Amino acid sequence: MNKITPEDIYNFYLTSYYIDRLKKPIKNKPNIVNFLKDLKQSYITNLKPIIVNQILKYIKRGRIDDDLTKVSKSDSLEVLLDKMKKTYRSDMSRRNTEWENIIEAVLNLSKSSNSIKKLIYYLDRVNNTIHNTGESVLSKLGYNLLSAFDKAHEGTLDTLQNNADFDTISQWFENVDKSKKASYMRDRWGVYESTFDKLYNKIINEVK
Repeated sequence: MNKITPEDIYNFYLTSYYIDRLKKPIKNKPNIVNFLKDLKQSYITNLKPIIVNQILKYIKRGRIDDDLTKVSKSDSLEVLLDKMKKTYRSDMSRRNTEWENIIEAVLNLSKSSNSIKKLIYYLDRVNNTIHNTGESVLSKLGYNLLSAFDKAHEGTLDTLQNNADFDTISQWFENVDKSKKASYMRDRWGVYESTFDKLYNKIINEVK
């Protein structure tokens, strides 16, 4: 695997859903691990040149500290993170913290073990990082990937199963029923929203 496809995004989130939400018994662990490891390497391979080009853009535009003079595709992710910390947004005041977060997420992914849960966690963390326009970093790899990411989070289990390679993934788990529909990430966001509401109400009450 090298180029990341929309089907990869659906496959990833369907696999994640079966494991994290439905708690499906795993029938073929090696295949799941190999899929996630391949996806991990594809993310690193495809995102690193984008990071290098982003730093190069800042160097060419002079939006850098004086001691940053060059960047190379052979630079490690650790070195690229240090160099990105020496770049500025267009106002020459704010740092490019969003890109720093992207590099940190990719770096953490590169260092992650090959456990299924950790691979899922760190891949999802990369997907949820945003660049300066507020879009997921996936948009830098193609808006078809961003669209798949959005649909995976806004749709249903049925949406995931219909867009993923269900015939393959269903062989990795026990008791998979394609006909069963269930809400997907919307439930997850609901947890975040209720947590935010509690915090917001707490702050309002303290102000009162």
